Amino acid sequence: MKWLFFLLLLANLSLVAYTQLAKEENPDARLMGMQMNADKIKIVHAPQASGVAQASAPHAAKVAAAPAACMEWSGFNNPAEAARAMEALSRLKLGNRLSQRETTATVGYWVYIPPLKSKAEAEKKMGELDKLGVEEYYLVQDNAEWRFAISLGVFKTEDAAHAFHAKMQEKGVRSARMGAHTTQIKQTVFVVREPDDSMTASLAELKQSFPGSELKAAECAVAEKK
Repeated sequence: MKWLFFLLLLANLSLVAYTQLAKEENPDARLMGMQMNADKIKIVHAPQASGVAQASAPHAAKVAAAPAACMEWSGFNNPAEAARAMEALSRLKLGNRLSQRETTATVGYWVYIPPLKSKAEAEKKMGELDKLGVEEYYLVQDNAEWRFAISLGVFKTEDAAHAFHAKMQEKGVRSARMGAHTTQIKQTVFVVREPDDSMTASLAELKQSFPGSELKAAECAVAEKK
């Protein structure tokens, strides 16, 4: 009888094993197993992502504002020429957009009349320049090598010096020469803050009346942002 008991026990164990295997292989059975106690599951609402984004928005990095743009008109190393340029600028009615500053520049070229034999001859030559309509010049007296030479203009670039020399030739200053002459001089720079297209065109037109001057766009310096 014992063998019959063990036979029935073995059959029951085989049936349990078969049933468990069937559940594991049947997707529906696995799904039902996963859904146990489904009635006890509660849905918890997570905070919305947009709310987090909105909360952090005030702390977002700010984009730096673009620096203000200015037009710089430079190359005025002669007080009389600078005054004439200022008078021309005043007609544009730029108001507080216009400012000026003094700077020191290294100039590499000049247009000049070679040294004359005496101060008397130099003064006679300057009288001739007045008659030819040349208003700006400078008599060199503090330099032994160039004593009694007459400087007509100094420039940063060779092209600017060539242009001015040609203008002197047109006026009839046949003795004018052009050459290298590096020295440090004070210059007046006019600054127009944030000009519109009309202002820029007017400045470009004014520049034509001042050979050797330079007009360029530049970032406004701190002094011009006040």
